Amino acid sequence: MKISALLLLLTAAALVIPPHAKAAEPAVVGTWDCVSETPDGGEYKFTLTVKHEDGKFTAIAGTEEGDMAVGDIKVDGDDVSFKATVGEEDYSVTIKVNGSKFEGKWSGGDESGSIKGSKHA
Repeated sequence: MKISALLLLLTAAALVIPPHAKAAEPAVVGTWDCVSETPDGGEYKFTLTVKHEDGKFTAIAGTEEGDMAVGDIKVDGDDVSFKATVGEEDYSVTIKVNGSKFEGKWSGGDESGSIKGSKHA
């Protein structure tokens, strides 16, 4: 009787906990509509797509001029930093993800500004 109860308990646990349960993706993973505010009050709009595969983060920024690679991506919980090259200038970006939105700062080329993003559904 004890063996039957144990088998029933193990079977129930197997049904509740899938064998290939996947850990939740980091909050930054997905596609984001972004707006960077420039020092002169202008806006630079782009799309940022972040992926997480095999423990590694990759990203592409899509602009009207085409795609640009994003590198040196670091994720610590909701805090994210990365680097991107626009034209011949290198830019550093730091953001804090809060649900389906993020806010942060960028700097490069002797300039700096703010950045905001909202995640695609």
